[in-house]
Amino acid sequence: MIEMSTKDYFRFGILILVNFASIWGFSYLSKHAELTAVNERLDKMTEGQEQIKARISGELSVDQKLWDLKRETYWKLTNVLCEISTNLWDLLHEGFLPDEKTINPDKRITQPLIERYSKNLDKRISLTAPIFIVLCPEAVEAWQADSNKSRQITKEFKEGKLDTRNYYESTREVNDDLYNKIIEIAKKDLFGHIRNGGN
Repeated sequence: MIEMSTKDYFRFGILILVNFASIWGFSYLSKHAELTAVNERLDKMTEGQEQIKARISGELSVDQKLWDLKRETYWKLTNVLCEISTNLWDLLHEGFLPDEKTINPDKRITQPLIERYSKNLDKRISLTAPIFIVLCPEAVEAWQADSNKSRQITKEFKEGKLDTRNYYESTREVNDDLYNKIIEIAKKDLFGHIRNGGN
């Protein structure tokens, strides 16, 4: 049998302790490296999900803003068409003499009526760009058809084919027709957008 001194036992104990420490340390470090890699993968996955959420949220936000602008444009357009119709009705009923053919020569009566009408025509013209940018093709086509009819009425008036009263009556008729078309188109465009989930 081999005799061991206390020093040898001490060295042997330290050797066993170092071996256990190295085995435990290696095991700990390898497990730590594995967990770190898993955490990095999870961080990348979470980051990817956050980016997807942000993109979807951004797309929904843009879609909502476009819908709001579309709704606002329809609202302004129908309001101005309604105002123009009212202005023309006032002009036809208050701006002409009882014979209904002659414009009232009293400028105190006719001037404010014509100014209100002109102011609302300017508002209508200012909506041209938003109409072409945000409204559906059907609304743009109705707008263009109305503009063509209005130009034709103005041309006939300038050529003397229409008297002043018929000019205003024809203009009001075309305006009211556009108003009714825009209301129907807006219902389909705005509510269809809601039903189709923004598409």
